[in-house]
Amino acid sequence: MMTVFDFRTARALSGGVFLGLLLTACASSKSAWDMSESQRIRAANGGNMEAISLLQTVNYYDKDRNQHYRSKEEQLKWVRKGAELGDGASQYRLAYLSLYANENSLPVKRDPAEALRLAQSAADTMKRTGQPGGASNDKWVGGAKTLAERASIIIKQQPLADKGDANAMYALSEAYAPLNLFGLGTLDSKADEAVWLKKAAEAGQPQALTAMANRATTPQEKLAWQQKAAATGTADAMLQLANNQRASGDEKAALEWYRKAAAKGSEPARKAVLQLTDANVLRLQSAAASGDAEAMYELGEYFRAGNWAGKDNSIAQQWYLKAAAKNHVNASYQAAVGSSAPAEKDRLMRAAANGGNAEAAKWVAGEERRLAAERQQRQAQQEAQRRQAEAERQQKIADQQAFVARIDREGTIDSYEAEVYCRFGGRRCDEMRRAARVALERNNAAAEAANMRRIQNLYSDGKSADQRNQEYLDRSKCLQNNTQAIQNNTYGKTDWSYKDCK
Repeated sequence: MMTVFDFRTARALSGGVFLGLLLTACASSKSAWDMSESQRIRAANGGNMEAISLLQTVNYYDKDRNQHYRSKEEQLKWVRKGAELGDGASQYRLAYLSLYANENSLPVKRDPAEALRLAQSAADTMKRTGQPGGASNDKWVGGAKTLAERASIIIKQQPLADKGDANAMYALSEAYAPLNLFGLGTLDSKADEAVWLKKAAEAGQPQALTAMANRATTPQEKLAWQQKAAATGTADAMLQLANNQRASGDEKAALEWYRKAAAKGSEPARKAVLQLTDANVLRLQSAAASGDAEAMYELGEYFRAGNWAGKDNSIAQQWYLKAAAKNHVNASYQAAVGSSAPAEKDRLMRAAANGGNAEAAKWVAGEERRLAAERQQRQAQQEAQRRQAEAERQQKIADQQAFVARIDREGTIDSYEAEVYCRFGGRRCDEMRRAARVALERNNAAAEAANMRRIQNLYSDGKSADQRNQEYLDRSKCLQNNTQAIQNNTYGKTDWSYKDCK
């Protein structure tokens, strides 16, 4: 809104101060988006929240239409200004910086208590005013509340972590874990998270140990962290270590940890113990170890459809594939059924069909029909496209021929038509080009004459050349008469007389 000034007060102001107030008032009457950078700054200093919000962004376009960039320090200045004025979005941003800012690159001191105060105030303000999010304001409020929760955790856990509490260290690592905050993006706090996670793991915190194992970059490092995690007596850590050992082929060590995890109540561990100790499995594995394809197939069947609690389709698939690699027909079929990779499924089904498996033969026959139908459909589409392209080509030829026939019949003085006619092979090409050239020269001459007439009319008020010649003669005669009258008067021959010559 335009500020209304009391001119009695204005007279008491100095000229410079009054001009500054007037410029601020004028700037406030339009959107901050339409202001220049200097106008935005004046408006922001005057409390314009839209201008303050825009000054918090990294880039802007000024009147020169070029992109400019604000420094982090400049942005921070306006974030603080907005927070001081009670703007919820500004408080939200400052709370984020107070909790996670890198003090080496931005002059913001980390202060969890201040971050908590700002985040709570931001949530209350944004919920009350509905700004800045409008319809999405609940997401802004939710982000501020999440930030407040993180700040509260850090305030509570930091003193305990400093005293060596492993659980507090792990809680801090979670409080610094990457988090996508609405309106602010993803937190850049991975370094803090990694520091506290490693400290918690080194202090023996089970969840931290498991997390470090999951982040390991080498098998040796992964195993070392898993062993430390399992040593804490946590069932999930024991299970993870056992799974890793089983996958690497050390089933004896895996069984030991599975049994320990099962004793802690882990159902997956109990199932794994059964799989590794079942008499039928041990018997068939002994035969499979010698290369018996039938034993491998039977293991697959036992794990897939056996009447026992250790059934596991993923293990069954592994045995089917091993048997299929030895050309076991039924194993190839079952492996194909269990495969989710189209190429592998097709290969296995065809191998089973070639070996005489009836179900595989039906599948292959159906697949051949489907492929044939697809080929036929593609061929039909290609033929339709070919016919359409040919029809369009023939139509183009017909249109060209009709055009040439019309020019042959009617002629043309149009330069473009003459060139197209020649390009299409018209037999009167040179004739049409000459006619078009003559017509163009005639039109140019006519246009030039018309332009000259317009120029003459502009400077002669529309009078003809004869009229202008007669006026010239009359004026010349008038001037001569005036010259003679002056001479006669000079010599006393006549009295003074002078006529105005137009």
